[in-house]
Amino acid sequence: MFNPLGKLITGNERGEVSELDIETDQTKQIINVPLQPQVSNFEALPALTSIKPISDNAVAKTAQANILLNVLNRVLDWVIPSAEAALADPNQGPGGPILIVTTASDPFGKYYAEILRTEGFNEFAVADISTVSAATLSAYDMVILARMTLTSAQVTTLTTWVTAGGHLIAMRPDAQMAGLMGVTASGTTLADGYLSVDTSRSPGNGIASQALQFHGVADRYTVSTASSLATLYTNATTATTSPAVTLRSVGANGGQAAAFTYDLASSIVYTRQGNPAWAIQERDGFAPIRSDDKFYGNASWDPQPDWVDPTNIAIPQADEQQGCSRI
Repeated sequence: MFNPLGKLITGNERGEVSELDIETDQTKQIINVPLQPQVSNFEALPALTSIKPISDNAVAKTAQANILLNVLNRVLDWVIPSAEAALADPNQGPGGPILIVTTASDPFGKYYAEILRTEGFNEFAVADISTVSAATLSAYDMVILARMTLTSAQVTTLTTWVTAGGHLIAMRPDAQMAGLMGVTASGTTLADGYLSVDTSRSPGNGIASQALQFHGVADRYTVSTASSLATLYTNATTATTSPAVTLRSVGANGGQAAAFTYDLASSIVYTRQGNPAWAIQERDGFAPIRSDDKFYGNASWDPQPDWVDPTNIAIPQADEQQGCSRI
């Protein structure tokens, strides 16, 4: 059998599990733990230095069968991840300097864990906002705050942490966070619009310069003490004066506060999976209902724009937006 690294794994009746280098034909022993037969009244079992015909003795038969089964289990443990690993919570991370703060009221918040893994950031933890305190935050360099409503005490805790040198990325932040983010709320929103990333500066380098669609609702702000890294567009060619992504330096200890004025996670999910409102609609005129119906706008009975702008079809917009997490 081959393990996940492509190494050939072999086993024998003595309980030895070995790795074979198929290029040099050299064997590297991995495990050599004597196996104890799982039988009672075990007596004088012949040495199992090689595969021999099973004895007529019932005890010996059972002992040999158990030994071979144990060897097989050892090999399978090496080739196949353990049940504990297989059942590990995909919404949690292994720990590290990044903390993703989620809330039970928003099912998209935990998707930021998947975004980080995909972008190569594998040193993070995930915690519900109800468990986060000043002591919790002190152990992390960066916090990704999912979309949620905060209490004034939570806003104060986060502000104090950023001022002390923390780095915060807030997704469609609570209006109480506007001062920390260096923006002023306009009291209006933009739904299912576009955004254009400023690619002239290093945070936006490598991201498509064309206006990208986002799905969901963005809050509209004016920039006061922050810098705008991306701008909201009402359509693919018409810019607004409102930022899509902002960044502000906070305090004298290197703290920074970044805001996505829309929810990045839900936008990526909806871009990839289509309009959930069209999930059970036959929109393209060809039965049965298929996955493309969730993207087909021009239904004869409900004409709307396609869910993904055909003029941007060559751009992997969900991937590009996911890349915005590197800003």
